[in-house]
Amino acid sequence: GDEYGAAVWERVRPQVVARPEQRTIAVFHWRKLGWVAAAAAALVLAFWGGRMSQTPDVPSTASGTGDVANKVLLVAMNDHLERASMILVELVNADGKDTINLSSEQSRARDLVADNRLYRQAAQREGDRVMAALLDQMERVLIEVANAPTEMSAEDYEVVRRDIQDGELLFKVRVIQSRVAGEETREARGLQPGAI
Repeated sequence: GDEYGAAVWERVRPQVVARPEQRTIAVFHWRKLGWVAAAAAALVLAFWGGRMSQTPDVPSTASGTGDVANKVLLVAMNDHLERASMILVELVNADGKDTINLSSEQSRARDLVADNRLYRQAAQREGDRVMAALLDQMERVLIEVANAPTEMSAEDYEVVRRDIQDGELLFKVRVIQSRVAGEETREARGLQPGAI
C-alpha cells in the first residue's frame, strides 16, 4: 500500500543522509574521470585519423632515390653519347693516307667500351630496344677500333668507315643524343619521361 514507500524510505534514509558528502564526491569523481577518458579518446582518434587521411608531400626514399638515379643516368648517357660521337666524327673524317694512326681514338674507344656495355644492358632491362640496338652497333665499332693495330692500313680503315657510314651510326647517335637531352630537360623540369 501507501505505507510501503514510506517504510522503505525510513529504513534507507539514515544511510543516505548520514553520508551525503561521500556520495557527492564519488559521483563527481566518476564524472571527472569520464570526461578525462572521453577527451583522451577523442585526442587519440583525432591523431590517428589525421595520420591515416594525409599522404605525405615528400616522396618516399625509394622513389626519391629512383628519380635521382634516373637523372644521373640521363646525364651520364648524354655525356657518353657525346664522347662516342666525337670519336665517330674523327674516324669518318680521318685523312686517307696509306696508314692511319689510331692511337688517340683507340685509348678513348677502350674507355668507352665498358661504359657502353653497361648502358646497353641498362637499356635492355628498361625495354628500350632502340637505345639498346644503337649501343650494340656502336659497341661493335668501338671494340673494332680499340683492338685494331695502332697503324691501320687504308683498306682496313675504310671497312671501319663504311661500318659507321652505311649503318648511319653517327646520325643515329645524334638523334638518340637529342632524345636523351630532351628527357634530361623534362626530368629537370619535373615532368614525367616521355611527356610532351
